[in-house]
Amino acid sequence: MYLDDSLKKIIEKDVDKFLKKEISEIIREITGNLESTEYDENSNFKTDLNFDSLDYTRLIVDAEDTFNIEIKDSENVKFSTPKEFKEYILKKIEQRELERGFKY
Repeated sequence: MYLDDSLKKIIEKDVDKFLKKEISEIIREITGNLESTEYDENSNFKTDLNFDSLDYTRLIVDAEDTFNIEIKDSENVKFSTPKEFKEYILKKIEQRELERGFKY
């Protein structure tokens, strides 16, 4: 059983909003520039956005707390862009709801 399309869109908007806020905040801290927080969803966390391991870990922990999901250490090395991270979060949310037996 998969999530209803309208519910998926709502969840996706929430994930987009979260990522924009968190990534922008980290970019501001890295650059010291309060104005420049633009990034592309295909930007590489390390090479384009200058994320270090602490920035990356913070993003993961904040996502876990915000969306009540668990991202195992063995899985988090797979994310190199915001787009990949978003897709993973959406899958984890869907998996969590299906495991709970949530009916849509």
